[in-house]
Amino acid sequence: MQPLMLQSGIYQTLFIAAVILFAVQQIPALQSTLRLTGRGGSPTRDKGSYMVVQVAVLAGVVLGYQAATHLKVATITWHRPLVFFLGVGLIVLGSAISWLAIRQLGRYFTVVVAVRPDQPVIRSGLYGIVRHPSYTGQLLVFLGYSVTLTNWVSIPAVMIVTIAGYLYRIMVEEQGLRAQLGAPYAEYMARSHRLIPGVW
Repeated sequence: MQPLMLQSGIYQTLFIAAVILFAVQQIPALQSTLRLTGRGGSPTRDKGSYMVVQVAVLAGVVLGYQAATHLKVATITWHRPLVFFLGVGLIVLGSAISWLAIRQLGRYFTVVVAVRPDQPVIRSGLYGIVRHPSYTGQLLVFLGYSVTLTNWVSIPAVMIVTIAGYLYRIMVEEQGLRAQLGAPYAEYMARSHRLIPGVW
């Protein structure tokens, strides 16, 4: 059974629009990174975590898609269009959360781990709810993608690999921020959750 996103009409249009929305809201983060890490900018503490995330995401996306196209027995048939629309909604919600997190962090947000000497610990807005709201939003996007595939195997295939990449990124980022920002960030870590409010 072909994934709905490959079918012409509203399914394909909605999926493409949601993906474009996610891609466009990442542009300010890329611009901020170029300004921060360019000549004379702050050194990075990335330890390859940006590339790890990119590889993990690509692997998850491909594995999920392959599962949806080859494991037809695992296709979600219960209200399949509704499940697809739920997935698109998660992509839009995740994109909005990620965009807002990038906006709230402003010039301090980068796609590689790099800390300005004058960087404060941001505790307001979404950062008052979780430490890494942009990653929460991005993981919702990939959860949404996995749900749009309407296949039971696709969901863990996408999410397990993708989450593993983000966990490594979070570990590297928190090490860098703790080393650069010191006690204020350590205190912030002690009283906040990483990705899921009230859980973890």
